[in-house]
Amino acid sequence: MIPLFEKYGLYISFSGSVTNPNAKKVVNALKMVSKDRFVLETDTPDIYPYLPEHLLEPEVSRLNEPKNLPAIAKIASDRIGMGFEEFSNHAYENSLIVFHPVLEAKKNQK
Repeated sequence: MIPLFEKYGLYISFSGSVTNPNAKKVVNALKMVSKDRFVLETDTPDIYPYLPEHLLEPEVSRLNEPKNLPAIAKIASDRIGMGFEEFSNHAYENSLIVFHPVLEAKKNQK
């Protein structure tokens, strides 16, 4: 479906699910998406990422939040073999394009 989505100019968003070691379909999808078409999200409060630093912690309140985006980006970039900085820059730039109309509208309201 990714080629079809891209053909129509859509962006594809990935959340904490991409960090799941068993999420092979999600990782394969991320590998297929063009660098100029993926964005990241937390899917707050759901889909808490599989973060190595949290594996030994007792289950507390596993609610996802925006502060986990860098960890999601790090794990996702590792899983597809792209450098963290390159991956993060693409996700950031793509997000600016997606949300440009919203950002402009807010700027014009001030």
